Amino acid sequence: MQTGLCSSERAAICNAELEVAARTVFRTLQAFAASTHSEQPLRLVVQVATPDTAAMNRDLAHYATSKLQGDWSALAFTKSLTREMLQSLIPRFEKLDPLVRVRLLLAALMLPPAQREELLPELQARARTGRGSSAELEAPGATL
Repeated sequence: MQTGLCSSERAAICNAELEVAARTVFRTLQAFAASTHSEQPLRLVVQVATPDTAAMNRDLAHYATSKLQGDWSALAFTKSLTREMLQSLIPRFEKLDPLVRVRLLLAALMLPPAQREELLPELQARARTGRGSSAELEAPGATL
């Protein structure tokens, strides 16, 4: 099982593994009940909670902000940068602190080539969604 942040695919795999484990436990309990001659029938109820994606996105934004607040933190952050993280940060990008945004972009530039290729679709999505917000460019005293 992979470690790190759960994507929807990994969550589905985790849920399937939980269901298999629950069925194994159920079979074990059935065998135990049969060996003790219990009259109570056993029932299996499996409930799988779906993750709160809004809360996860908020947590990732807080995590990225805390990791990118320090000077020269972009290089160290490249180890934490994943597809799932970028996908959740893109919609929140404009809400991040300006220095955190710059450091996040620098982290993307410092990625090893293999990781950069893997994250290229998310990076291109970021480039398409925000080529500079007009509010920032039209702010009083803004210079280019």
